[in-house]
Amino acid sequence: MRISTFIMGLLLILIGTCLFLNNLGYISLGFIRQIYNFWPVLLIIIGLSFFWKGRIPHWLAFVLIVALTGGVIALAFLTPQLNQITNGETYLTVDRSDYSELSSGELDVKFGGGKLYLGPSPNSWFEGEFKGSGAVYSLDEKNKKLKLSIRQPDNFIWGIRRGVNNHWNMRLSHELPWDISLEAGAVEGDLQLYGIPLQDVEVKLGAGDLTMKFGENGEDVSVLIKAGASNLNIEVPDNTGIRIEIKGALTSTNLKDIDGFIINDTYVSPDYDAASSRIDIKVEMGVGNFNLKRFPFTL
Repeated sequence: MRISTFIMGLLLILIGTCLFLNNLGYISLGFIRQIYNFWPVLLIIIGLSFFWKGRIPHWLAFVLIVALTGGVIALAFLTPQLNQITNGETYLTVDRSDYSELSSGELDVKFGGGKLYLGPSPNSWFEGEFKGSGAVYSLDEKNKKLKLSIRQPDNFIWGIRRGVNNHWNMRLSHELPWDISLEAGAVEGDLQLYGIPLQDVEVKLGAGDLTMKFGENGEDVSVLIKAGASNLNIEVPDNTGIRIEIKGALTSTNLKDIDGFIINDTYVSPDYDAASSRIDIKVEMGVGNFNLKRFPFTL
């Protein structure tokens, strides 16, 4: 069998298998992107054909088709399903009763543009309200860690109606330590993280206005912010030690007006070493404004 004939037949079988699983509800179309990551397998098959002068024996073709099709089906059942939240106003709730033994959480958000709010939830592990373009999410639990990934559908992320009337409102439980990753385009963001235990926070922002409020987040929190032309406002209580390292061409910053000292573009609060709670923030910004606000801590 010629290698070109075999590859064409194999691709049709794999695509048909994916579409059939999608129609049955076992996978979403986003699953096909994961299959695409395995394209180097085709190079391996082409390389094997050289041992038979550019052809594939029928017995080997049968083995490869069974193995690869079975692998796709197995991956579909082992991989957390991507779920579509339709356009309009939709809610997503992760109840405590569904995952009763969690020890930590991980939130990964990719947001094309619009208004974004993230704050604490008193009732559930996670609560989300999505208005506008809709969202795609995957949910998984492994080793008592909840992993939640939320993003806008591909057609919105890559430019079709990007950022039109999108308003996401999300809330996290304050009883779990969280790793948070946020990637956004043009956004008006308000991250009210006060009282939420945090480990690592990473924010990638194209442009817009972003406010982040910290406090009572744990002993040591690491925050990385990468932004283009943006305005960043950081709010931290006066009982929390804070260190801020800034790289980039800022238009303005108020760090020189706040108690502390600055060495080599790094601001350190006077209470940093003695504070029971510390936040390290690294900022890489193209052009924009950075402001730090200290407010009184209250029980």
